[in-house]
Parts: sequence; C-alpha cells; structure tokens
Amino acid sequence: STALRGQGYDVEVAVDGRDALARMATWQPDIVVLDLVMPNVDGFEVVRDARTWTSVPIIVLSARGQFQDKVTALDLGADDYITKP
Repeated sequence: STALRGQGYDVEVAVDGRDALARMATWQPDIVVLDLVMPNVDGFEVVRDARTWTSVPIIVLSARGQFQDKVTALDLGADDYITKP
C-alpha cells in the first residue's frame, strides 16, 4: 500500500476477507489486489462472493504458488494470479 500511495493511488487495506468484501462494496475500487491467506474468509471465498455482484478486476497476489491454487482462483473469477517471490 505504501508504494501505491507513493505513486498517487488511493488505497484501502482490508484486515480480513469479510472486511475486503465490505470495502469492495462501499468503496467500489478500480482494481483489487488480493491475498488468498486471510483470516475469517479466505481469498478464494472473496473472489467467489465478489463475482456474484461485481466485475472489478481482481489480481491474486499470493505466496501459494501451487498450480491448483492458480486454477481454482482463476476458475472462481480472478483476472490474474501472481506468485509472491
């Protein structure tokens, strides 16, 4: 968030999956960068739920680099999947 704010972007940071869904609904972002590992509601569930009511681009940025995780996230409606180094 610091790097994006430094480039002039407005950034909202969610503390967990429920918070992410609530912020997406009220803030209506231009893009969502989402981790899969979050408390309460994981990133897969966030993508699944969000796709029922929004088409905002969702980029998964996660340390989980297994092929099946990527396939699952993309099948649920994520637009891209980037593995953290």
